[in-house]
Amino acid sequence: MSLIKAGIKNVLVEKEHPWIRGIYPDLQVDLGHKIICIEFNYTMQDEPYVIANYVLKKLDSYMAQIEKL
Repeated sequence: MSLIKAGIKNVLVEKEHPWIRGIYPDLQVDLGHKIICIEFNYTMQDEPYVIANYVLKKLDSYMAQIEKL
């Protein structure tokens, strides 16, 4: 089911996070009472650490920006 069919009309693609400057989630879904940010990772590498490395770097980036608030 698409987001539109699910009744979710406010979806932003690669736009700056409204509260965390310098962060550009792949998708932002605004539900009115909360915002859900979705990140995607595409890779052709099959080493087990690749996804974990991506996630940890993303979390570090988010935390660095949150600490500046």
